[in-house]
Amino acid sequence: MIGLGDLPLWMYLPGAVFVLAAVVLVLYGRSRRYQWLSDLLRSAEQEMRQKGDADIFDSDGSCIEFADKIAAQRARLDAGKFDPDDDFWVHFYPTATWDDAGGTSHTANAICDLLKSLKKKGR
Repeated sequence: MIGLGDLPLWMYLPGAVFVLAAVVLVLYGRSRRYQWLSDLLRSAEQEMRQKGDADIFDSDGSCIEFADKIAAQRARLDAGKFDPDDDFWVHFYPTATWDDAGGTSHTANAICDLLKSLKKKGR
């Protein structure tokens, strides 16, 4: 029987390359999802800023104030402080703040779907 140290080093190379490639793909995929989420938040912020000082139905704030909250969350995400369990994300659930502010359902659905993906695959 051949032991682990009995084989020449070059014979381990294909396995090591495979493991390295898998790690790079996972990190690249996660990085792309974070970038996509940041882009969606930027779009959401702009959408709320276009609505100006309009009051948000069933809320104490305005669209501008909500845009400021979105910008702060995006800054945390871009700084690497992402938490998919943060209470902030409930604003994008159906019939929540985003909907009450008149935000597009496409943006909210994309953010929620991406969050589900990030929660499943780990932080």
